[in-house]
Amino acid sequence: MDGNGTYCSVHLQEPECDDLGCYNSTCIENDEEGLSCAPCPKFFLGDGITCEDSRIFCDEMSCFGECVESQSGGRCAPCPDFFSGNGTFCVDTRAHCADLSCFGNCTETPNGGVCDPCPQFFVGNGTICEDERIHCEEMNCFGECEETLAGAVCEECPEFFEGDGVNCEDQRVFCDDLGIGLIFYNKKNSFET
Repeated sequence: MDGNGTYCSVHLQEPECDDLGCYNSTCIENDEEGLSCAPCPKFFLGDGITCEDSRIFCDEMSCFGECVESQSGGRCAPCPDFFSGNGTFCVDTRAHCADLSCFGNCTETPNGGVCDPCPQFFVGNGTICEDERIHCEEMNCFGECEETLAGAVCEECPEFFEGDGVNCEDQRVFCDDLGIGLIFYNKKNSFET
């Protein structure tokens, strides 16, 4: 204070940045209001005096796989191949052997379960395999039919017959076929037919 004892004058001192208690002692000069605290820096929330870091870093996160630190905070890496999700939660999209109904065996691969191919004499995708063999109940064999690994097999045509076992042609020649009659003999007499 200055003065002569009767009159005193007070000189108000302009506040300094440190006097305001600003975060990181960061102030701005404003023509209307004078000196004030600057807004909180990027990624921080508050009133300029109290500023809190709004970022979340990897040590606070639960990522399915890797976490990558950046200026804006931690970021979960994308879900790996054959998984879907946001990097924090990832769901396996592969079908595994336990999920498949294979005709035969199933093998686990990095891509998921794979059904073994259909066995010999069957066609399909490994899940559905259809028997392409013909079985005895579907055959019309001339004689007997036998089931084999490859399917039904008709027995060969009998003696004096030719064919594939289904169609057997009699190869014998009979007298009637030659246009002549038969002569039968016995010890006492002969006769013609």
